[in-house]
Amino acid sequence: MTPEQAGEVYSRLLAARDAVDVMIADLKVLAKQTPLPLPSGKVLTQVEKSETSPDAEKVLLVLGRLYGAEAAQDALTTPPPPKASWKSIREFGERHVLPELQVAWDQNRGSKRGRRPSAGTVATELRKTLEAAGAVKVTGWVEVREVAPESNQLMSTSEEET
Repeated sequence: MTPEQAGEVYSRLLAARDAVDVMIADLKVLAKQTPLPLPSGKVLTQVEKSETSPDAEKVLLVLGRLYGAEAAQDALTTPPPPKASWKSIREFGERHVLPELQVAWDQNRGSKRGRRPSAGTVATELRKTLEAAGAVKVTGWVEVREVAPESNQLMSTSEEET
């Protein structure tokens, strides 16, 4: 193949790729309205997704009431503007909550059952506390994805129960 021919093939492939991208986008729009069965047995359909993130102002209020305003500042990231992340909340728990819980657990070891408190447990409990206090933002969106069809999921669930 000559360099001129290769250049022509390249240009045609780019045009074909653009056309395929447009067709895929059109099919995803259709899949938002009705699930599209795929040859693999999966279905192309819309899926609702969401994620949570701590609300910095509310985190300061909630943690400030529980652990003091100065300690609560430690739950925010340092580069301006200050914000809260689940990582910064976990680190806050490791510095301000976990040591006291572990000391109390160690002092009462004979009377307590269960595991010694861990960073993961503290992070989970802080997250639950913040969620219950409304200090968490929920962001939702819809995306189109390939998923297992619902009828197959129901079938496998009922088969496992019998």
